[in-house]
Amino acid sequence: MNTRERFLSIMNFEKPDRPILWEFGYWAETMRNWYKQGLVGDPTPFEENTTVAGEVQPWPMPSCLKDRDVHEFFDLDASAARVDIKEWFLPLFEYKVLSEDNDSKIIIDEWGVKQRASKIGNRVPQFLEFPVKSRFDFYKLKDERLNLSNLKDRLPSNWEEKARSYNKRSCPLGIGGYPVGFFGSLRWLMGDKLYYNFYDDPQLINEILDYLAEMWIQLWEEVLSKVEVDFVLFWEDIAYNKGPLISPKIFREFLTPRYIRINDFLRSHGVKIAIVDTDGDFWELIPLFQEVGITGSYPFEVQAGMDIVKFRKTFPNFQIIGGINKEALAKDKAAIDKELNKVTSIINQQGFIACADHNIPPHVSWENFIYYRNTLRNILLG
Repeated sequence: MNTRERFLSIMNFEKPDRPILWEFGYWAETMRNWYKQGLVGDPTPFEENTTVAGEVQPWPMPSCLKDRDVHEFFDLDASAARVDIKEWFLPLFEYKVLSEDNDSKIIIDEWGVKQRASKIGNRVPQFLEFPVKSRFDFYKLKDERLNLSNLKDRLPSNWEEKARSYNKRSCPLGIGGYPVGFFGSLRWLMGDKLYYNFYDDPQLINEILDYLAEMWIQLWEEVLSKVEVDFVLFWEDIAYNKGPLISPKIFREFLTPRYIRINDFLRSHGVKIAIVDTDGDFWELIPLFQEVGITGSYPFEVQAGMDIVKFRKTFPNFQIIGGINKEALAKDKAAIDKELNKVTSIINQQGFIACADHNIPPHVSWENFIYYRNTLRNILLG
């Protein structure tokens, strides 16, 4: 079997020839540390506060590179891939540095978000302003950067050639992903004002969500007319360590109708695997995601209470990617063994791809990571 065949077999709860060997990803600072600690390869300097995507993440995101050296060191399987289309702003905003000092800089990023970005280590930026502050702002974005009339421009210039190459692939291929999602995209448009607008201006929320659903459906219609796609990935980050960021009531009112519409469309075109990328504790929302056609999720953050052994017993037909506590990898070999032994009962079950529960942080040593990956490989392959 090739990686695509294994992925489809696992996601369909069938039995492949062997499990997939994938990892989630890494902080750039982690990679820099590992090169100093013995990782051999191209020590290309990574910028501060960037991430390096592993095989699970189907494409390089903004400020994100694709791993090469760790992948080759452990002989991991071919990465998931994405169709090369522009699913968000077109054109992007111009990146600007408005001011800076020794510790931080104030920028406007490619998505029109004004933020104070740290120059010191892996720190979450301070978000200062978002592009949609009023209905007028959204209408302006529709005209200038989310225009349905430029759908052809969202495809590669050599689209026909690319489409043919996609259909000859040996790895799983997806559409969607960061920032495609009905909650996640709204947060990038409005920031924290979103939570007020659910109550203060629900008409605007509904208008935006209907428009985004229509844009993605029209774009994906063109893609799916030429390419057989294996999965769709929705990026939501809809929870934090204490639970969901919105209530089930808000989910049902605003997200449910759009998810049903878009997943019905995708299933009619043969795309039956629908995965949600979310951090945090999202236990309460799983039944709602299932109702609207979501079939799986990642990365299942252990620190937020997403115990995948308990989860599998509760939701036996929901696909799991991730779920191995990255913090255990920073301790010692005994802690790593304990973490892997904990999930051994499900590690070879179908519907599950084992890897860390998010990007590997800088305090995980290269020695520990080698031990973790080699031990996991032995468990998976026997």
